Amino acid sequence: HFSKDSSMHTRSRSFTVFAATALIAGALLACKKKTPPTTDPGTGTGAGPTPTVTPTAPPTPSFDSSKLYKVGETAKAPDFTMAIENVKECKVPYYFKAKKGNIKLGVEVQIEGSADKDVPVNPFYAKVTDGDGYSYTSTFGGCDPELKSVRVNKGEKAKGWITFEVPQKASNLKLTYNPFIVSTVKQEVKFDLGR
Repeated sequence: HFSKDSSMHTRSRSFTVFAATALIAGALLACKKKTPPTTDPGTGTGAGPTPTVTPTAPPTPSFDSSKLYKVGETAKAPDFTMAIENVKECKVPYYFKAKKGNIKLGVEVQIEGSADKDVPVNPFYAKVTDGDGYSYTSTFGGCDPELKSVRVNKGEKAKGWITFEVPQKASNLKLTYNPFIVSTVKQEVKFDLGR
């Protein structure tokens, strides 16, 4: 036995449940519709493959790793600066003497961190090439004080000599310094040694 009042109360509850369900379903559908429609850039129609969008990294300062600096100039890489202050033949004890026909060439460098991360400094990141295309790596037993293997952060500096054994007649010498830095850009700097 239902009274008229009771059946209206049940209908009212049913309507409230139905309205709440419809409201939730509508909200879900509205969220789903917020994704942009895919368009084919060639035709302008809705059909076609979805273009791949890759997030762009924040712009990094442009850096030209092929620029050739001179002795006395400061090379500015994204994470460090480097200057060559002096180039000379090293006077070394007899047990460090170069082979006959070669010299020990010292390059005095200063490296300073310019980013908020550690930059490795190591004499073995440097090499010298001559005009004939031969390369020479750094060696021990040269000009003092030698550049030490350290890490520098923003504002910290490392200074010292990097020594190379090169033929006495070698000319058109260029130094390349290429530290191992995890980065999106090559941070190699090059110097003309003026010899």
